[in-house]
Amino acid sequence: MPEEVPIRRIHGFCFDDAGRVLLRELPGRSELPGVEPRPDADNAETALVQGCLELCRVSISEPFYLGYQRVDENNGTPPYAELKMVAHVTAFHPLNSITGIHPAYRRVLSPVSAVPAILHWGVEGLLQTAAAAIAAMDILRLDLSGNHDEAYRD
Repeated sequence: MPEEVPIRRIHGFCFDDAGRVLLRELPGRSELPGVEPRPDADNAETALVQGCLELCRVSISEPFYLGYQRVDENNGTPPYAELKMVAHVTAFHPLNSITGIHPAYRRVLSPVSAVPAILHWGVEGLLQTAAAAIAAMDILRLDLSGNHDEAYRD
């Protein structure tokens, strides 16, 4: 990745034991777990681990770097990068354990094949999801041929 392109977001394709991808379901949209780069994190991997625990209340294995997407908003601002990583969800923690209130989102586990459509991604998103699926099988040693049902983890 070119050093002159700043990183604005780190996204994780976080797979559960059944090979499904964790998404945050918000009113009107869904998204991959993601964080901004953090000054208290040594690197992008640490930032994503911390962000997943704080924002999604899940523990993940050490993330593996998949690549980056250069984003140019064509509005006169400089382009920036969004990193893509893959990890295994190792534990789900109660959503309300920190604040005592239920958050404004739900955790949904989706079959990897459905992720591009749920996120309303085009061809680039389809290719990113395919790369994440390959990494989940090859690096994380997960079997993605199993459960194809969507499930909520509250």
